[in-house]
Amino acid sequence: QPGRETDRYTLELIRSESQAAPLAVADSLIQQTPLVGQPEHQEWQLYDPIDQLEDWREVIFTHPSPDQASQVIYRLELPQSAALRFSITLSPDVWTPEKGDGVNFQVFVRESDTDQPGEFMFQRYLNPKVNPSDRRWRNYVLDLSSWSGKTVDLYLIAQAGPDKNDAFDWAGWADLELGSLDPGYLSANR
Repeated sequence: QPGRETDRYTLELIRSESQAAPLAVADSLIQQTPLVGQPEHQEWQLYDPIDQLEDWREVIFTHPSPDQASQVIYRLELPQSAALRFSITLSPDVWTPEKGDGVNFQVFVRESDTDQPGEFMFQRYLNPKVNPSDRRWRNYVLDLSSWSGKTVDLYLIAQAGPDKNDAFDWAGWADLELGSLDPGYLSANR
């Protein structure tokens, strides 16, 4: 189980900052066919309380079971100074307190076709039922530069919350863009 040690790879940004991040996009994962998993594509609208606007995004919908995480795995050739821009949330339809216990979102990376262990690069537990700050898109840039130039399997994982209650665990991943990012940008904004 990954812990907060993944924070060193992660930069959280508000919507406008995320869109302005100088990522030289090489690929959109939403348009790719994953190696494993059959993601369901949806469109979700959330009100952004910071930028004060309605925010529509195309989503890869995932729903874990109590005993098994939902996984979508992409095989990717990472560019130099690799980074992933993405956003996560739970569907606004499940923000009321009686609907589930939240979702643990994780990104795991391992080099393809090797016996080398991988690494959890990202973890966030969202529970908009009890945490109002999770009632929006959470936007991230993930530093993947330690894997630059390699072919990797990138796992998007959604796990049921701490009570293993998968009811209403309607997890969404959006803005999945892989590219190159000046390492100075990440260090200057942490």
